[in-house]
Amino acid sequence: MSTLLVLGGSGRTGAHVLEHAARRGHLVRALVRNPDAVRAPAGVELVQGTPANIDDIRRAAKGTEAVISVLNNARASDNPWAKPVSPPTFMADAARDTPPSWASRASAASC
Repeated sequence: MSTLLVLGGSGRTGAHVLEHAARRGHLVRALVRNPDAVRAPAGVELVQGTPANIDDIRRAAKGTEAVISVLNNARASDNPWAKPVSPPTFMADAARDTPPSWASRASAASC
């Protein structure tokens, strides 16, 4: 059993990741902007914060063995070629000084 942090757990793909990880017996934590608005499976710990804030990510990741990011790649419009508005290096910055197994990434586009 691993302790996991899920970024993007309140989204469409993230909700499935939370459910699957909890069902498999992992201890699951999710960093979410508004914990009251998230319907998480039993046993999932919701931590208030935003993935745009490196300190929030580090605080939520403390004591975890892995971080799974299912964050949406935010863009200026719904056009898939629109300019990205997500900070380009926030995951790399947040992962600095953390164990090598800390971060993995899932993409809904590759599912």
